[in-house]
Amino acid sequence: MQNRFIYMSLLLAVSAIMFSTISPVGATTIVDFNDLVDMQFVGHPRYTGLTFSTNWRAANMSKGRYDATGYPPHSTPIQVWTGAPGEPTPWSHTGIIDFTSAHPVFDPVFEVDGWICAGQAEVNITVYDLAGFELWSTTVLPNYGSSTYFFYKDTLGEIKTVYFEGTDYWFLDDFSYTKKIAAVPEFQLALPVITSLAAAICITVRKRSSTNRG
Repeated sequence: MQNRFIYMSLLLAVSAIMFSTISPVGATTIVDFNDLVDMQFVGHPRYTGLTFSTNWRAANMSKGRYDATGYPPHSTPIQVWTGAPGEPTPWSHTGIIDFTSAHPVFDPVFEVDGWICAGQAEVNITVYDLAGFELWSTTVLPNYGSSTYFFYKDTLGEIKTVYFEGTDYWFLDDFSYTKKIAAVPEFQLALPVITSLAAAICITVRKRSSTNRG
């Protein structure tokens, strides 16, 4: 009876340790666009889980055809933009990035960020949820010769679409997002405690057995 009690205590202790060491994990993906070539359309599904509107294209700022001084990339040499008149169509001052399978329960996206070269006109950034409701918006002011960091965190993980709109040329670089993935038990932290507890109980059992035999 005593041995059974000891074993049950061990089981409960192990369970408590495992559940107490479970912690949420976030997976961050950074898209720096440096795998693209100059004037290449980003397309879909270029980056798994992301859909870019058809007008996004790469700009290699080292090629000399762009104003790299006024629109410097955050990570050399490539960033993306939505083109200019006279370039291959389609062209627009707007750009959309959609998280293809985002869902607040099954595929939550709770952080987005990146760097914007707004140039000589402001760029508006708006984040929407799965139902198309606005979650957040901000404006990047003209920053010719530099880039501005934007960041949004949604604690519920409801981010679905990021919409960019400017009135002049602008560039995006180092776009990143963070998704919540299933919580996992930190077995590496729990294992030493479990091992020590099991050893202590085994010693106790042996002592009780020796006493009973005596």
